Amino acid sequence: MSLRPSAWGCHNATGGTVGGQIDYRWQIANSLFGLEAQGDWADFKGSNANLAFAGVQDESKLDAFGLFTGQVGYAWNNMLLYVKGGAAVVRDKYRVFDFGTGLTIDNGSETCWGGRGGP
Repeated sequence: MSLRPSAWGCHNATGGTVGGQIDYRWQIANSLFGLEAQGDWADFKGSNANLAFAGVQDESKLDAFGLFTGQVGYAWNNMLLYVKGGAAVVRDKYRVFDFGTGLTIDNGSETCWGGRGGP
């Protein structure tokens, strides 16, 4: 279920992504500690006809995202229990333009940060 106003319309993005990950973990007695970073270049694009204004097209593009996390755990016999948390970041762009002339009405970009947790 979408929480966006239905008057503006919505679309599905298509595209692909490629990236990499680097991490480091170390153990002190039974305690485990770790750091991890993941970065991805993306090319997800989508567009739709704006439902509020005739002849206007909405377009969006996601061009990068990443995760930065830390881990803390405890090793006991052959089990490892741990928690993981950190931050997620995404970079996106949008453009609203007149479909007939191609003139841009509005455009912008933003970098959004959020939390990340779990195993």
